[in-house]
Amino acid sequence: MKQKIIIIRSQIIGYCMGVKRAVESAMNAVKNYPSSNIYTFGQLIHNPTTLKMLKRLNVNSINEKNLKMLKKDDVVIIRAHGVPPETISILKEKGVIIIDSTCPKVIANRHLAEKHSKNGLIILIGDKNHPELISIQGYVLNKKNARCIIIQNSQEAYEYIPKEETHAFLIAQTTIKEEEFLLISNILKTKIKNLQIFDTICSATAERQNALKDLFDKVEAILIVGGKNSANTKRLFNTALESKVPSYLIENEKELPHEIYSFKTIGIASGASTPDETIDKIEKILNEDKNI
Repeated sequence: MKQKIIIIRSQIIGYCMGVKRAVESAMNAVKNYPSSNIYTFGQLIHNPTTLKMLKRLNVNSINEKNLKMLKKDDVVIIRAHGVPPETISILKEKGVIIIDSTCPKVIANRHLAEKHSKNGLIILIGDKNHPELISIQGYVLNKKNARCIIIQNSQEAYEYIPKEETHAFLIAQTTIKEEEFLLISNILKTKIKNLQIFDTICSATAERQNALKDLFDKVEAILIVGGKNSANTKRLFNTALESKVPSYLIENEKELPHEIYSFKTIGIASGASTPDETIDKIEKILNEDKNI
């Protein structure tokens, strides 16, 4: 017996604006600097498929540990998450060509943090190891007498003991879930009298979460497509798991689970760094008639 699977895509899917801009910067660099060594500082985006594509084009990744290898006129692309100011200084000293692909929304958060750093404590909400927050914290601490801390979750918010704070400014990682942001900010409001809260979650993040939730009543199973080291992809997957709809996190079509063919309707959602080509390949395979 053969049965056609019905595929319903999330209304918000594929690259977000910031990721698309970063990838296009890399592709333009390959075209414009054919005789130069081209590097990205850290992983350009959190998606293995795209990173493999860039590798085939001889676009390699570097980090703080191997900056010594850079030579004058090499090309270095700054990832969408940004980098701390000391990294930019080192790159300038090396005489490399810098292509800054920092997401405009991350830049806006950075400017917001810098602006208020002279007036009180800057509190960043999110993953302390995420390059976006490392970048923003670097710019804040680059200011004289500025203070900046990162609170990752509600438990850390509960445990936080204010010191001499008279004013504090709360800024969220752009990819954090809105529920997490509200929970942490509400806890901190009870601890810090003069806390100014900025909702700096990227609209694309909230839109993807809402578009995913719209699928729950329409499908029997959910596929979340994206890099397993992508913060926003993992948060999408966690939301899908909370729905109780059978959900699977895959990076590409090769990871399609066998049991997915037992469902009649399947929803597909993706992280902000997932290329359209990967989603298209998955849908093409699922659209083929399968023996079940």
